[in-house]
Amino acid sequence: MICENRFCLYQENNECKVSHIELDITGLCRTCVYVDIEEKKLSKMKDEQIKRDLKRIYSR
Repeated sequence: MICENRFCLYQENNECKVSHIELDITGLCRTCVYVDIEEKKLSKMKDEQIKRDLKRIYSR
């Protein structure tokens, strides 16, 4: 099954590793388990992403 949620623990190479999933009424996966990223690392990753985005925007 195709899965585009790269933050789900069960997603690998755009595919779900789980053979049977449950969807909620809106069609979202109820089986999804999000990867836990510690706050310090998440903050660092956000800062790096912002710097890359700003560099891309202003280098035009």
